[in-house]
Amino acid sequence: MRITLLRHGNPELSVWDKIHALEIPEWIAAYNSAGVEQSISQSCQEMVNEFAHKFIVCSHLNRSIHSAKIIGYPSPDLLDSIFGEAELPIIPIPVIKLTPHVWSMIFRIFWFVGVSKKVESLSSFKSRVVMATEKLVYQAAIHDSVLLIGHGIINRFLAKELVLKGWTGKEASNDNKYWGYRYWEYATYIKY
Repeated sequence: MRITLLRHGNPELSVWDKIHALEIPEWIAAYNSAGVEQSISQSCQEMVNEFAHKFIVCSHLNRSIHSAKIIGYPSPDLLDSIFGEAELPIIPIPVIKLTPHVWSMIFRIFWFVGVSKKVESLSSFKSRVVMATEKLVYQAAIHDSVLLIGHGIINRFLAKELVLKGWTGKEASNDNKYWGYRYWEYATYIKY
């Protein structure tokens, strides 16, 4: 059995100048609704062609769905918000203006140390990752080869959960970058 975790393509998003922390929700909305650039890495396209996945999974976010279309899967087999990215807490830090990328890193650090404000906490997210992993493993047991077109943080957590369940990580191609991937194999079939 094989599960491939692929990060979506580079979002088609206009460049944002420095903004205040309270403007981040507007940027997040634009990021979440954005499609992705058409260019795909050669290693990703080779992986898609070689593995010929039998079951395609996407999150509910447009960048995941659009990435599936670009690599040749116009209709994912499973579309589920359980595979969505961990949300960022918005902390009202006055006066300072930073780029959305820098704000994202700052808010992600806050989230990792337990400040979740009105978004899913780290512990709730970890519980969601366990359930999402179970869904992927179940589909792999049925279809043998599953491709998840996911997101940076959730893919890292899913990878850790797969290891805990006895899966072995194989070849990776810049797995934390856009169009990056890593695949996981399990030698024995799981009966459901």
